[in-house]
Amino acid sequence: MVNKVEPFIPAIWNVLHDGCIEQIDGTLPGEIRIVVSIEYLRERFQEDGDTFVVTLRNCTEFSHRTYEHEQAPSDLGTIANESLSILSAQMHEKICRVFTDVGVIELVCDGGTIALDSGRKITLEKLIAVAESYWDEWESKSKSP
Repeated sequence: MVNKVEPFIPAIWNVLHDGCIEQIDGTLPGEIRIVVSIEYLRERFQEDGDTFVVTLRNCTEFSHRTYEHEQAPSDLGTIANESLSILSAQMHEKICRVFTDVGVIELVCDGGTIALDSGRKITLEKLIAVAESYWDEWESKSKSP
């Protein structure tokens, strides 16, 4: 059986579902750095810390539109201050739509990397494996009497 390698975008956002966007830094166009807290996954890594850092390469678009408004602010500080919870993501042509608890982030980039807040880079495949392990354990516990 051959493992299919997931494209970084949108897979990273689907793995980090339930996570909260704590900070966004960078410039458009350019590199965008997003700090995501998701305790139940982060505690499965030995290093001290409590967040993941997603770095988007060659990002040309990054905006957030709430479900109530048509305008989508692209100011990264304003978006970060909304403390968005990640629900899911999907591609729409070249645009990645990240659905949050209050709206939709739309971004266009050439991929990215993921690291622990300790600085250690990890692969998307490693993060997916850790998440799958967590959810397998959660499902087993939920079926126990």
